Amino acid sequence: MIPHHNMTALIGKLLARLKLSSLAFVLLSVVSAQYAFAADTNQVYVVGYSKGENWQPGLVLAEQTGHSQHALYLKQLFDRDVLIAEGELHGERLTDVMLLLLRAKTVADASRLAFDNPLVKSRVLKGEVQSWEMGLSTVRTKTRVQRTAPSAQSFRVESLDPEAPIVLKATEH
Repeated sequence: MIPHHNMTALIGKLLARLKLSSLAFVLLSVVSAQYAFAADTNQVYVVGYSKGENWQPGLVLAEQTGHSQHALYLKQLFDRDVLIAEGELHGERLTDVMLLLLRAKTVADASRLAFDNPLVKSRVLKGEVQSWEMGLSTVRTKTRVQRTAPSAQSFRVESLDPEAPIVLKATEH
């Protein structure tokens, strides 16, 4: 992804080559300023949770003490676009409970997120964090770009001379 300030410069150079007016540049700059061009430097980490010392035998994950706080914590991570996916494991290794895919800058950040889970703090679960380089996948690993609504502020162009600096003046509503 191209950072916003670089994108604006790139648009300016392109418009200069196309010899478009200053007004066109202003309009494209204002439009590009409304949208974030996310430079995603996050890595993907896999968190494996297994049964901890306080796991209650005979109960499934949803029946464990503190599960509602665990579910709320995962929902908050998802809403912050940190949690890519999560799910319980069902298979031969009965100590393995669930996997998460997290987006974080460092393994330390991913570990903090994994171990802040209420079920880990209460030792119902224990976790292990590993970096994961995803190969082929249909899973989106880039952060969602937060789009802002266009500004309600109006501007008036003071000068249309292509050789002069662009002067914008805010108008009163």
